[in-house]
Amino acid sequence: MVATADAAAAVTAANPAQASPGVAEADVRGVPSIPMRPLAVGEVIDYSWDMVRRWPRISLTLGALTTVAVQLVALPMAALVAVVAATVDTNGVAGTLALLLSIAGATFAVTALTYTGTAALSGMLSIVADDAVTGVEPSLRRVRRKMRGRWPALIGVSLVIGAIESIASLISSFLLLSIGWMAVQPLTSMAAPTTVLERLNPFRAIRRSAALSGRDSGRVILIRFLASVIQSVLTLVTGAIYGGGALLLLGFLGETTPVLLGLLFGAELVALVTGALIAPFVAFNSGVLYADRRMRGEGLDIEVLLANRRRRRGVAR
Repeated sequence: MVATADAAAAVTAANPAQASPGVAEADVRGVPSIPMRPLAVGEVIDYSWDMVRRWPRISLTLGALTTVAVQLVALPMAALVAVVAATVDTNGVAGTLALLLSIAGATFAVTALTYTGTAALSGMLSIVADDAVTGVEPSLRRVRRKMRGRWPALIGVSLVIGAIESIASLISSFLLLSIGWMAVQPLTSMAAPTTVLERLNPFRAIRRSAALSGRDSGRVILIRFLASVIQSVLTLVTGAIYGGGALLLLGFLGETTPVLLGLLFGAELVALVTGALIAPFVAFNSGVLYADRRMRGEGLDIEVLLANRRRRRGVAR
């Protein structure tokens, strides 16, 4: 055991640039919430949910704030499309083309905003995932403290990720293949966590994400695909339940203006709640995946165990 620890220490000393800023000796205080070993595909998904369950206050607060920010920008775009639809003459070719272009532009912008919001949330919640790895009890105060000075970089990398993922999705949609988003995941899935935890600029963070994926890009794509499928299924189920209830209400109350406005407000509220509940799962998935890739390729688990050992020795003295 001593020989193993010494060898691990030598590996860590030989690669100081790979040391995680989150694995500070003074910060290691408890038992890690994530096993200190490489995780199986299913475990990455399970622990992503476990993060939401363990720290619901942090997850729901940051998830709701991010969803509201995205909705505040998306709603004016939807209103603009409604204005165009009400004013253009769709009987002519020019009017129909203008309407179609406005709908396509708004859809692309909302998609990019959604990806951007998810990336930003991934960066913030990666702090919680990093605390879970190092055995520190996460809190909103710790998130705020660790985000000091990182907001410009996180916003920048989130915008880049949103553009890359939405353009990839758009290109693949022309080919009738829904693989664009998955294809860029080795580049984008861990860029936000590396921006925050390793304090990299956006483009270095994207290169770092690609390096962490390495030859295991297929595994990274599979994990992100499964997380996306779970998110889509939950969103569709929630929307279907609300849609069924809305149809029943329309049947009982009639299609009056107050009822329609109330249902529209309800739809936005359901979207907000659904986003606040589900978005943190996808965001945590990036953080857990980042930890898994570092344990597999850079010995993050050994770093944490050695830091814990040094701390226990320090306390014993």
